[in-house]
Amino acid sequence: MGDTDTGNWRCAQEATAQYRADNDWTSHFLEECCEVGDNLKEKSGELFAAYRSFCGRTNDFCRSTTEYYTALEQRGFNRQRTNTTKYVLGLRLAEEQV
Repeated sequence: MGDTDTGNWRCAQEATAQYRADNDWTSHFLEECCEVGDNLKEKSGELFAAYRSFCGRTNDFCRSTTEYYTALEQRGFNRQRTNTTKYVLGLRLAEEQV
Protein backbone atom coordinates (compact mmCIF):
# COMPACT_ATOMS: atom_id res chain seq x y z
CA MET A 1 0.00 0.00 0.00
CA GLY A 2 1.38 3.41 -0.91
CA ASP A 3 1.45 6.45 1.34
CA THR A 4 -1.67 7.85 -0.34
CA ASP A 5 -3.57 4.59 0.13
CA THR A 6 -2.51 4.38 3.78
CA GLY A 7 -3.56 8.00 4.37
CA ASN A 8 -6.96 7.41 2.74
CA TRP A 9 -7.47 4.27 4.77
CA ARG A 10 -6.67 6.06 8.05
CA CYS A 11 -8.92 8.95 7.08
CA ALA A 12 -11.79 6.53 6.39
CA GLN A 13 -11.20 4.77 9.72
CA GLU A 14 -11.22 8.06 11.62
CA ALA A 15 -14.38 9.22 9.86
CA THR A 16 -16.10 5.92 10.63
CA ALA A 17 -15.09 6.12 14.30
CA GLN A 18 -16.35 9.71 14.53
CA TYR A 19 -19.65 8.76 12.89
CA ARG A 20 -20.15 5.91 15.35
CA ALA A 21 -19.37 8.17 18.31
CA ASP A 22 -21.72 10.89 17.09
CA ASN A 23 -24.54 8.39 16.58
CA ASP A 24 -24.08 6.37 19.76
CA TRP A 25 -27.42 7.32 21.28
CA THR A 26 -27.09 4.81 24.11
CA SER A 27 -23.86 6.35 25.39
CA HIS A 28 -25.23 9.87 25.08
CA PHE A 29 -28.20 8.96 27.31
CA LEU A 30 -26.12 7.00 29.81
CA GLU A 31 -23.48 9.72 30.15
CA GLU A 32 -25.94 12.56 30.56
CA CYS A 33 -28.67 10.95 32.62
CA CYS A 34 -27.33 7.94 34.53
CA GLU A 35 -24.84 6.80 37.11
CA VAL A 36 -23.21 3.43 36.48
CA GLY A 37 -22.08 0.99 39.17
CA ASP A 38 -22.20 -2.67 40.10
CA ASN A 39 -24.56 -2.23 43.06
CA LEU A 40 -27.00 0.15 41.36
CA LYS A 41 -30.42 -0.57 39.90
CA GLU A 42 -33.32 1.42 38.52
CA LYS A 43 -36.95 0.65 37.81
CA SER A 44 -37.12 -0.10 34.11
CA GLY A 45 -40.25 1.98 33.52
CA GLU A 46 -38.74 5.06 35.16
CA LEU A 47 -35.53 4.57 33.20
CA PHE A 48 -37.38 4.37 29.88
CA ALA A 49 -39.47 7.43 30.79
CA ALA A 50 -36.24 9.36 31.45
CA TYR A 51 -34.89 8.16 28.09
CA ARG A 52 -38.03 9.42 26.32
CA SER A 53 -37.70 12.76 28.09
CA PHE A 54 -34.03 12.92 27.09
CA CYS A 55 -34.99 12.33 23.45
CA GLY A 56 -37.53 15.14 23.64
CA ARG A 57 -34.99 17.56 25.13
CA THR A 58 -32.28 16.67 22.62
CA ASN A 59 -34.62 16.34 19.64
CA ASP A 60 -33.33 12.80 19.11
CA PHE A 61 -35.29 9.89 17.66
CA CYS A 62 -36.86 7.81 20.44
CA ARG A 63 -36.26 4.10 19.93
CA SER A 64 -38.82 1.42 20.76
CA THR A 65 -38.69 -0.29 24.14
CA THR A 66 -37.36 -3.43 22.42
CA GLU A 67 -34.49 -1.57 20.75
CA TYR A 68 -33.80 0.42 23.93
CA TYR A 69 -33.56 -2.59 26.25
CA THR A 70 -31.58 -4.59 23.66
CA ALA A 71 -29.02 -1.77 23.48
CA LEU A 72 -28.73 -1.71 27.28
CA GLU A 73 -28.32 -5.48 27.45
CA GLN A 74 -25.60 -5.36 24.77
CA ARG A 75 -23.71 -3.03 27.11
CA GLY A 76 -24.07 -5.45 30.02
CA PHE A 77 -27.06 -3.91 31.81
CA ASN A 78 -29.36 -6.84 32.49
CA ARG A 79 -32.97 -6.72 33.60
CA GLN A 80 -34.34 -8.37 36.71
CA ARG A 81 -37.97 -9.02 37.51
CA THR A 82 -39.36 -9.26 41.02
CA ASN A 83 -42.96 -10.13 41.88
CA THR A 84 -44.00 -6.52 41.43
CA THR A 85 -41.28 -4.59 39.57
CA LYS A 86 -38.78 -4.84 36.72
CA TYR A 87 -35.32 -3.37 37.25
CA VAL A 88 -32.27 -2.63 35.13
CA LEU A 89 -29.14 -3.65 37.01
CA GLY A 90 -25.86 -1.73 37.05
CA LEU A 91 -27.18 1.81 36.70
CA ARG A 92 -29.56 4.37 38.12
CA LEU A 93 -30.86 7.74 37.09
CA ALA A 94 -28.62 10.62 38.10
CA GLU A 95 -29.97 12.72 40.96
CA GLU A 96 -30.89 15.63 38.68
CA GLN A 97 -32.99 13.25 36.54
CA VAL A 98 -35.13 12.00 39.44
